[in-house]
Amino acid sequence: MIVSENDNIGERKDEGNTVKSKSKEDGGVEDEGNRMNSKSNSGKANLMEKTGQTELLVATLIATVTFAAGFTVPGGFVADEGPDQGAAILTRNIAFKAFVILNTISMFFSCLAVFAYLTDSLAIHVPDTRKLYKQIRFRLVLVVYAMLAMIGAFLSGTCAVLYSDRNLAIFVCVLPVAIFAYLRLSNNTIESLLLFRFKMDQKIDNFLRQNMST
Repeated sequence: MIVSENDNIGERKDEGNTVKSKSKEDGGVEDEGNRMNSKSNSGKANLMEKTGQTELLVATLIATVTFAAGFTVPGGFVADEGPDQGAAILTRNIAFKAFVILNTISMFFSCLAVFAYLTDSLAIHVPDTRKLYKQIRFRLVLVVYAMLAMIGAFLSGTCAVLYSDRNLAIFVCVLPVAIFAYLRLSNNTIESLLLFRFKMDQKIDNFLRQNMST
């Protein structure tokens, strides 16, 4: 059987078309994968942006509360005329000094978190999930420290006001710590009990299956 050159050319054309179609299919699969990755990255970026907005709200509230507490100090101010007029009454109290320091730290960290959010929002043009994650983690650390300092300022301010009753002041400081420790311990106990029950249920199911199979 004689094979003409035209047939060979036609076969080569068919092979070239099949290769091109395969490359197009591969390119389509790659484009679809890239689209899926871009959609997932955009979804993560939107979620991180919402988290950042929540952090901004919390930091703003902490800054507002600490700012107000700085000018309405516990114990009030001296109203009598003299060199100490307008000064805080409990200036020489150790607990009051701790309140002022912790309140200042809380306001500083909360304002720094707000400032970091504003600068990050202005600097970002293309959403990058890694960069957003680092920025959110940094702001979260600032907010956590601000909250802890605010709690310490509240407790120290309460102790400053209750300087005449040390037992009540100690009770007020110890009570929140005891409640937190109790909730933490009870939560761990409940989780361990649920895990133990889950394991026991699995063992019972395996035992019943083995008996049913035999």
